[in-house]
Amino acid sequence: MIFNVYACYDSAVGAYGRPFVLQSDGQAKRNVLDAALHQDTEINKHPEDFVLFNLGGYDDGRSEE
Repeated sequence: MIFNVYACYDSAVGAYGRPFVLQSDGQAKRNVLDAALHQDTEINKHPEDFVLFNLGGYDDGRSEE
């Protein structure tokens, strides 16, 4: 299965947060929006500082020989 690796860049800190792996851009956007609505997150407190990036992908399957 092919997965995508995502991370949110925090412009106030000047660094990316911990990367996370999901199947689609839609899932990643939904997860970040959910975090933005949760009052105990940095994304909720300072949403203007965060940008979601797709860092790349990988296939967890083995090639058939």
